[in-house]
Amino acid sequence: MFRNFLIALTVIALCSLAAASAQEAKKEGDRLSGVVKMVDKTAMKITITPRNSSVERIIMYDTATKFYAGDKAGKIDDVQDGMRIVAVGKFEGVNLKAAEVRVRLK
Repeated sequence: MFRNFLIALTVIALCSLAAASAQEAKKEGDRLSGVVKMVDKTAMKITITPRNSSVERIIMYDTATKFYAGDKAGKIDDVQDGMRIVAVGKFEGVNLKAAEVRVRLK
């Protein structure tokens, strides 16, 4: 009887850890990275080619999107063709609505 109780407690503890881990992953958001092919400031879109793919993807941004150039605060003007970027946000279909865009400096 005591053994069954310990097994049940162990299962509950493991489920709690799994749920906490899933919530942490959800806080981070969805990610999309690749090489910038085109920046359309009028439409507020960045077209990229992800690593190991020839399919172009769209990163959408707005005035609330935070930009970083390396470890410092940046702006959309820091994003240029040929640069590698990492965007974090939420997927809307196949496009990413970015909350944060990081430009990788060489």
